[in-house]
Amino acid sequence: MKLLETLSNTFSAPGFGIYTVHAGAEKRKKLSRLIYPSSQTEPDVIEAWHESLKQISNHQGIFIYGIPSDSGGGIQRGANWGPLAIREKLYAELSSAERTKILDLGDVRTNPHLLLDEYLNDATLSACKKSMHGNEHSTYSVSPLSIASDVLTLFHHQYPEKKIFMIGGDHSVSYPAVKDFLRQKKIDGKKAAVIHFDAHTDLLDERLGISVCFGSWASHMIPELSHPSLLVQVGIRSSGKDKSFWEKTKGVTQYWAKEVNEHGPQAIALAISAKLRTQNVNSLYVSFDIDALDESEAGATGTPEKGGIMTDDCITIIELLSKEFNIEGADLVEVAPFVSHPELKTNEPENTLNNATMIAKTLIIALTK
Repeated sequence: MKLLETLSNTFSAPGFGIYTVHAGAEKRKKLSRLIYPSSQTEPDVIEAWHESLKQISNHQGIFIYGIPSDSGGGIQRGANWGPLAIREKLYAELSSAERTKILDLGDVRTNPHLLLDEYLNDATLSACKKSMHGNEHSTYSVSPLSIASDVLTLFHHQYPEKKIFMIGGDHSVSYPAVKDFLRQKKIDGKKAAVIHFDAHTDLLDERLGISVCFGSWASHMIPELSHPSLLVQVGIRSSGKDKSFWEKTKGVTQYWAKEVNEHGPQAIALAISAKLRTQNVNSLYVSFDIDALDESEAGATGTPEKGGIMTDDCITIIELLSKEFNIEGADLVEVAPFVSHPELKTNEPENTLNNATMIAKTLIIALTK
């Protein structure tokens, strides 16, 4: 089976996607024990992960995977450790029954120097294929976003009804996740919208000549939507342009953090629902950048911003939307557990991880409905 082969050759066991020599081994032992409690050694974990992949066809719950890459960031690195840290807390809090509803596909095997294969010249591409796959002529991709796209294209094609929750990674990792989701929904004849929680618009056309990065990925989703206004951004507050500029030039829909805090999450959710109904939307993807939360709620991230939304308010919006629309894909990104901002005087990274886990649980529940 093409999907299983591609997963086995380009993904790794959960927590193993980060390229490390010694330091990472201890960090992922705890996660391995949580997911594969009967596996005592690293080879045991890898074998258990390979065995779990054989259950993809029969699994009736949701799927999780990580893209431990911060190569698409550009201000403060560290989100590559997000998938491991969030999973560790999430799995520790889930009951045995809840865990059975999740099948972990593992991590994209991430070369920390790369982003997309299209950015590589032939010599570099061949050298990376030889290093990562043992064959300079390998047909497998080598860059994290390209690998993710290859797997997601196969996955959505073979199992269009199955739902996936992705953990990042800087926000560039949403580029393949959202793009391939939207393309499959179009094939399925469904009208989809993207609900994008973020302090920043991520609507640059490019950054320093690079087309896809944490600040531009969202602009590339607009052509994949039936109408630009179906990119609905919530929590915006850090932008060199005002709301009217973005809505006029890009055609997107925005609810800035100030609006959410002034009118309340229920009113915002109702406004979003009304807009989506008028356009006959029947499928949602939620992309959640942790810096949508106020800096007091999420300080362990590259660019914490004051004046944000509270965790409970975000949860309310997601829950209300999930009552009316099918949330069929989601991601949570930009948690950087080893990044600290002492001036915030918050208990980090525990504070951020606690709130990220609450968001993750909310999205998982919405996906399982």
